Amino acid sequence: MFQNILEERSLVGPEMVENDFFAPTDDDMRTSTSFYGSPLPPTTFWGLSGEQSKNSTRETPHSQSTLTPPSVIVSGLLQADSLQDSSVNPTVNRSMIMDLPPLQRSTTDGSISVAQSKTPDQLTSVQKPDPETHSPQIDLSSAESAPGQHDLPFGESDTINSTIHAKTSEDAKNAFASLVPLLHKVHYGNFCGLLLHVIKETHHQVPLRDVFCMLYSGDTLEGIHIPKGESLDMNNFSQERLIGIKTQYLVRESFRIPDTFQDGLFQDSTLPTVNFHEFLRNFLAIKILFCCVKKVNDSSQTLPRLSLFKVYYILCQKLMHEYPEFSNYSSSLHHNILGQPKIGVLTKLVYPYLKWKRLGKRGQSKVHYLGWTWNESIIDHDIIGLLDLDLAKLSEYFTNRSQVPIRRRVSRSQNSEKDQEASMRHTISKQTIPIPMPSLVKPRYSFVDLTDRYPDWHCSPRIWNVTPNTIPTQSLWVKVTMERSVEVLKRHGVNLDPLIANMFKVVFSGEDQYIISDTLMHSIMVLFDGTSPKETFLHLYLVVLLLLFPVIIASDQEVSIFAKLQLRASVKHCVTKLEDKFSCMSCIDMPSLTTFINILRKMIHISEMTSSKLELSHSKAVFKEVGHDIKHSTITVSECGDISKCEELFIKGAINALNAYSNELISNRTTANEIANVTNIHNIGKAFQQVTLEAIHTMVSITSGLRDAELFNDVPYQVFRISVKLFHEVTLSFPEILQLPIPIITFIILHYLNEMQKASFGEFVRRGPDLAKETFKCWWIFSSMLQEYMCVISEVVALTQTLA
Repeated sequence: MFQNILEERSLVGPEMVENDFFAPTDDDMRTSTSFYGSPLPPTTFWGLSGEQSKNSTRETPHSQSTLTPPSVIVSGLLQADSLQDSSVNPTVNRSMIMDLPPLQRSTTDGSISVAQSKTPDQLTSVQKPDPETHSPQIDLSSAESAPGQHDLPFGESDTINSTIHAKTSEDAKNAFASLVPLLHKVHYGNFCGLLLHVIKETHHQVPLRDVFCMLYSGDTLEGIHIPKGESLDMNNFSQERLIGIKTQYLVRESFRIPDTFQDGLFQDSTLPTVNFHEFLRNFLAIKILFCCVKKVNDSSQTLPRLSLFKVYYILCQKLMHEYPEFSNYSSSLHHNILGQPKIGVLTKLVYPYLKWKRLGKRGQSKVHYLGWTWNESIIDHDIIGLLDLDLAKLSEYFTNRSQVPIRRRVSRSQNSEKDQEASMRHTISKQTIPIPMPSLVKPRYSFVDLTDRYPDWHCSPRIWNVTPNTIPTQSLWVKVTMERSVEVLKRHGVNLDPLIANMFKVVFSGEDQYIISDTLMHSIMVLFDGTSPKETFLHLYLVVLLLLFPVIIASDQEVSIFAKLQLRASVKHCVTKLEDKFSCMSCIDMPSLTTFINILRKMIHISEMTSSKLELSHSKAVFKEVGHDIKHSTITVSECGDISKCEELFIKGAINALNAYSNELISNRTTANEIANVTNIHNIGKAFQQVTLEAIHTMVSITSGLRDAELFNDVPYQVFRISVKLFHEVTLSFPEILQLPIPIITFIILHYLNEMQKASFGEFVRRGPDLAKETFKCWWIFSSMLQEYMCVISEVVALTQTLA
């Protein structure tokens, strides 16, 4: 029986308050060995006066007569609406609160389901309004002979069944009555605290499967079964379980229909601010967090934080597959899986004193929870085996399961013990069959493969002429590609014209930081609801990338530092929203979405580096030193003969790339042989050296014509702009380079950048400490920026060719 704690003052202190509600401590929520018979223990709200706190919590345990009746009528959800007389303002006792759905005997397999069997019209013949109060009441004394109640299988006789059902319903109503004051104060920001309170008090009585059925069974409690012919006191399906289920059901209904629940009981409260969909997701998540782990005294036993989320995800998927009949109630049960950030918040709410530590090698460490282990009764070997898969592979595994496990009801024969044993063996054997593990092949999170080539026309994302305080102009290639994808999206109900017209104006001014994420999320849901093909989602990703790309690689003279900061914040918010909402939805093409998110992250990095600055006093000298390093590599004769160090670097890069991709190139022997030809490789080195010489000429001309008043300190960006412009205008004009697969070109350029950084670092002594430091900083930022750019432009070009 729930016991109320008699105290003269509130136990809740500032350190115990969670979201203005209450803290999940062990002191403020206590239960005795008997669950039923009294309401849930009161919860003291922070902010009540001392006298209010006493009045709200003082109650004599085990005494129904001393209970103060609630101030508002809570009539039966499943009781006939026609029994309620709205013209009378009755005085209500706890028996008038609610009539819960009875447990009924199945007509097919002998099992019992909790469901509403009587329509309101049928119930009027059983339950009559009390002539004295003119209010609906449950007459327990007539439960034995009441027609329509004779088939409630709560024990060995109908009389016992009806009595137990009435008693558990009464106890659930009492428990719910104590929650009414709390529900009046619940709102969107603190409702998880109430869910935690309810689940903690009913956790040991109501198993996870019953909670899932209670949440998603619709208007009735389907799927919760009791074997017939057994006393409730003799098996796991005890009276406490029924009380817990019914109490949770009442809480669910109050969140589902708060405006009409019990004639508007919560109409004037903040309860309607809670979205019912969020209630379902958070209720199930808190229940899973409660039951999947257990505390141990040994702090050396740890659980990875990511594994806790994977367990939550796996259990949700298993429940969905076990109860496919509930898919009619929720349009897509996959929408009810929370993302990792939200599970982290709920974990902190459920276990506020959880200790954690990062474990693992430097750069590879992961957060682990100390002193916790898995609850073996819930987490079996099959689930532990699935924890080795990453989230994308887990999603793919559950999507591709060839056979959905069918939940079988256990039917026990009253005449044959052998039938009972055979049925139980069959059920156990079904449950212990290990889940087949999928092949551990890592999915490709890239749009690029060795069949992709750069187009034979200008594919730069922008025009490289610089106009101060003006957004860079899109190249013709970007305009044509965007227009084609925008038209495709319009045919599927997605119009991106408003975003294209207003995005930068709104984002730069700070008026709406969410325009990108809101438009993208809405567009994805429109395409998903319209069952659009996978390629349509790719068109959406491509438009967003092409729209952002020219501004991402803009200089501070074109787009101010403040405007760039606003844009990065907007893109970061978009990435967070995408990961939170869609990272665990098997209905979404996760490899494509993950690749898109990774590209957005790289764009954020590029934008940050475009504003990198050097010491103004060293800017001109650093620019000359970078040019000197490049020029020095072109004139120094190598040991291989009459080729320069620069040619040697590019030739080695080409050879290393061929070796790295040899297994993939072997499928196309003609292409591989053409690339591997010695003369062709030599020509590749010469072509890249010509581009390098062109870069030196451009840098020298800029330095010679630069006056002291025109000094700039964004040297890394200036070198980057020259390199990218020449890459698109000169490098890709050579047939030897244009015929190379995109990954090989990227590999060659990155190899050259790494070697040049080493060479520049070797000049440290000659330059002096300050100049050497600034020069190396410039090389590092420029190389990182160009590396990220090569990855992004290759993904965008490959995606464009995929959709061509």
